[in-house]
Amino acid sequence: MLTDDRVRHLGGPRPKSIAWAVAVVSVVGARCGRRRWAQIVSDARSGRMLGTVVADRRNPDRPGHVRPEGRELELSYVLLPDAWGRGIAEAACRELLARVTSEVRGDEPVLVVTQTSNQKALALAARLGFVACGEFVEFGSAQQLLTASLTTFDA
Repeated sequence: MLTDDRVRHLGGPRPKSIAWAVAVVSVVGARCGRRRWAQIVSDARSGRMLGTVVADRRNPDRPGHVRPEGRELELSYVLLPDAWGRGIAEAACRELLARVTSEVRGDEPVLVVTQTSNQKALALAARLGFVACGEFVEFGSAQQLLTASLTTFDA
């Protein structure tokens, strides 16, 4: 997943080493297990890992915020290309955001940040109800900042 330049927009694709890929998948799985709002997306029939969906607090030291203090909820998603176009990412994001909504009291902004060139990620964010609210440069590329209200995802 992280070795494919169609998937890995942030920082570019990684070297294609089997050992490295196995190590990364292990780390991703462990991180998802430790994070409150993270899930591994897998194929229902085969159990094969297709990607991850995570909601976490955006680091206030990074650019791209809608509140002066930062720490907004940020939705991140990455799926393998063979899972694209099947509604899997949208369903996984909606499921995770409904869970976050049920656990967070009150309303607050949720962010999506993606490269302005990543049309598939931007289209997914729009289908989820996110609206573009700014651009900035990070990791040497133009990034689109999108936001939605957490209550949008109330189940």
